[in-house]
Amino acid sequence: MQLNQRNRAKIQAVFNRLASSGRVNSRERFKKLGERYGWALWEVKSFQFRFIGTFSPTRTREFVVAHGLQKKRDQHRIRDLDVAVNNLNNYFKE
Repeated sequence: MQLNQRNRAKIQAVFNRLASSGRVNSRERFKKLGERYGWALWEVKSFQFRFIGTFSPTRTREFVVAHGLQKKRDQHRIRDLDVAVNNLNNYFKE
C-alpha cells in the first residue's frame, strides 16, 4: 500500500497524537473495532486508508500496527481482521 505525501502526513499526525497522549479523541480517526480471538483491535484511519492494531500487552503505551489496507466501505472484511490477529500472534510469539 502506497500513501501519497498528504495522506502520509495525516496518518502520521494521528500516530503522533496517539504516541504523545496515549489516545486520540476523534472517533472518526481512531476507534475500537472490538475483540477477535482475544485481541482488542483498534483502527487508525484517514479516508480510505486503515491501520488495524492493538495496544501491547507487555509494554506500556505501545500501539502495534498489525495490518494496513485501503478500503472503500465502512465494514471490515473478516479476512482483514484475521490477518491482523495472525500478525499480532506472530509478533508477540517472538
